[in-house]
Amino acid sequence: MNYTFKQLRRLLNEPLLFTTILAIWILLIIFIIFPILLVIIKSLTGPNGEWSLRVYRDIVTKVYFRRPFFNSLKLGVTVASIGVIIGYIFAYAVTRVNLPFKRFFTTVATFPIVSPPFVIALAAILLFGRNGIITHRLFKDALKIDIYGFLGLTVVETLAYFPTAFLTLEGILNSIDPAIEEASLSLGASKWRTFWRVTLPLSTPGIFAAWLLVFAQSMADFGNPMIISGNFQVLSVAAYLQITGVYDIPGGAGLAVLLLVPTLTAFMVQKYWLSRKSYITVTGKPSAMRILEPGKFVKAVFMFILILLTFSIFLFYGTVLYGSFTKLWGVNYSFTLDNYRFVFDVGLDYIKDTILLASIATPISGILGIIIAYLV
Repeated sequence: MNYTFKQLRRLLNEPLLFTTILAIWILLIIFIIFPILLVIIKSLTGPNGEWSLRVYRDIVTKVYFRRPFFNSLKLGVTVASIGVIIGYIFAYAVTRVNLPFKRFFTTVATFPIVSPPFVIALAAILLFGRNGIITHRLFKDALKIDIYGFLGLTVVETLAYFPTAFLTLEGILNSIDPAIEEASLSLGASKWRTFWRVTLPLSTPGIFAAWLLVFAQSMADFGNPMIISGNFQVLSVAAYLQITGVYDIPGGAGLAVLLLVPTLTAFMVQKYWLSRKSYITVTGKPSAMRILEPGKFVKAVFMFILILLTFSIFLFYGTVLYGSFTKLWGVNYSFTLDNYRFVFDVGLDYIKDTILLASIATPISGILGIIIAYLV
């Protein structure tokens, strides 16, 4: 208590710092806390404006409300688990294996982060849909793949969100002193045993942090499920359709609150629990990163995985680019610029609005992020 009081007095003696913190708290309350409270209040509102638990009673008792929740959990757990495995392999190959073109592979792995996630869903339809290049044009409909549903969503979201796990785990693996692994090898442990007994345990907090981040992203994803979910209902789309389709705003608000529960839980676990479970390697002096050369077979496996993932990313994005120059997908693949003429004619205002919003939001978000990170 005395410590808190002293910190408060010290803060009051620094007007600029106090004003900055106060302004940040006001912005957080106005744009984050207050809207969330309004959503919660709306979910507790009855048809005539009275307080009611009708929405939450319906969520518990009615299947078409419960199904999206469990579907979202199933999808989130699956995508997070597969995404972390792929991200860890990718990060380990970049940081611990002496392979060529590392910068190239790292750059390509970040493509899904800087592009709208639904682009990958669109590419999946162009490749594996009913008129897809692979299913229709190459295999002449002999290859039966139902891209709409859980399987398609898993593939699309994994490809879209594994870079988050990769970037998180790359930083974790880079922070582990290779001297610890070399000490294990010098004591007679094999490279495989060194990985299981040294490298993997030291990177465990990062693995859980990456898993929770990808899980939260999957739960909150709206664009991909809206395009490719089919009959596999998830919470984000169910909440949107409940509001826009049925015009049941309290019901949509209730589903939105339900969506907040697992994502906020994942965030709280990642923020507090994992911070107490972190591992730190302490050595007598700093050491530069040294690559522990694996066998040729292991290097070949890692190289194959990196090439396969890179090829998949180029295939998905290249398909969208190719499709933008075709007249009618699945029917007429002739080259045309009419699509871009349409975009810059009819859609020019949308492009201007998007660039304007991005130009305003980017510096504000960046400055706020820097200030909050500095204060924290």
